[in-house]
Amino acid sequence: MPIKKLQVIYNGWGERWPLGVLAENAVSTGQGILFEYSPQAAERALELSPMHHALPRAGAVPKAFQGASHAYGLPGFIADSLPDGWGMLLMDRALRKLGRDPRSVSVLERLAIVGERAMGAFSFEPSEEDVLPAERLELRALAQQVVALQTDHNAGTDKADTQLRHLMQLGGSPQGARPKVLVDFNARTGQISSGMPLAGSATPWLMKFPAESEHREVCAVEELYARMARTGEIDMPKSRVFDLGAKHSAFGVERFDRVVIAQGKERSVIRVPIMSMAAYLQADHRLPSLDYETVLLATLQITGDQREVLKAFDRCLFNVLMHNRDDHAKNFAFRLNEQGLWKLSPAFDLTYSFGPGGEHSTSVAGHGKNITREHLLRVATKAGIAPKKANEQIDHWCVKLKSLARHADGLNIRRNTLTELQKSLQDRLQLITSN
Repeated sequence: MPIKKLQVIYNGWGERWPLGVLAENAVSTGQGILFEYSPQAAERALELSPMHHALPRAGAVPKAFQGASHAYGLPGFIADSLPDGWGMLLMDRALRKLGRDPRSVSVLERLAIVGERAMGAFSFEPSEEDVLPAERLELRALAQQVVALQTDHNAGTDKADTQLRHLMQLGGSPQGARPKVLVDFNARTGQISSGMPLAGSATPWLMKFPAESEHREVCAVEELYARMARTGEIDMPKSRVFDLGAKHSAFGVERFDRVVIAQGKERSVIRVPIMSMAAYLQADHRLPSLDYETVLLATLQITGDQREVLKAFDRCLFNVLMHNRDDHAKNFAFRLNEQGLWKLSPAFDLTYSFGPGGEHSTSVAGHGKNITREHLLRVATKAGIAPKKANEQIDHWCVKLKSLARHADGLNIRRNTLTELQKSLQDRLQLITSN
């Protein structure tokens, strides 16, 4: 029976309470969804979408919110819980296996399938998620399952059905286009598991695999970018690349929407609220809809902290110099800390990319390529960063990123690729330092 109403549950920082209700809009002729906060949400006064979906004031009649069409009619901060790219592909295939046309499945039903597995801190009830038993995992076998699914190898067999169900449970909720799975990883022992009690120093990780058309070195390139980001003191989670034989690889990164808490000998995982820039601004991440001026000003607005703006400017500089042009609105995010304050999240999805039409998804002072120091300073000034400080940050990155080749040591990156990365960096540096 189709789902007409769904409870949204808040699970942040060890708390659990009803955030609100999603319901189909009976008078809508399209995919209309209404959201209303619960009385408990109003009492707790925790603003999870302060710009577009602020909590009702004391004594006010609760307001029903309707989201944008690009967010499936959901408020942006809830739409963040839906998978896209790889996760949506898995969901659609699983629905077809059940004889369902994905086009006929409502967004409420999709959130029910996500259930407790959403990234961030929301859960959805009633849940229709399928729970797999706890198990130890082998990363190479997961990589092989990903390849088999991408190429339709074993299609129509029981083995294919098992692989789909497995990958759906492990990777059906993350966002982004590349295949990925959510696991627990013990960096000391190398053990990977799912659903088991956390043992030793294991923590939740996200593992990414190359897309069907990509060379296995893309995982090593992403690890190189993570190292370069840390070199310049960008907040970047722990990461590593996994060489899985001649044909397979993976890039792993520790999740920042999960925190491990030790209580005596027991270790438990608590969830942390995350909100993408797209959700905060109600922006369509599929379109090049932002400028870095907007990114910096939005960061100041939600955090109220000029230090966070400087961190956002660092991300801008890194993306420009390192040719990361897939810098769309979902590749910036905010993280709610335990004190209830929004801060810029750790960086993620940093890698060499061409962007739409060879330009940045997020423009710099209106420019999508051939970015100069003047453009960067214009953005900084609009966000209240003094020219002297902005110039210092620009010069800082121009120096730090010259160590790219040294940080590539030990990574399985083809020589031609590394040469291309170095040439791209030199071209960007030339533009920045020549004016």
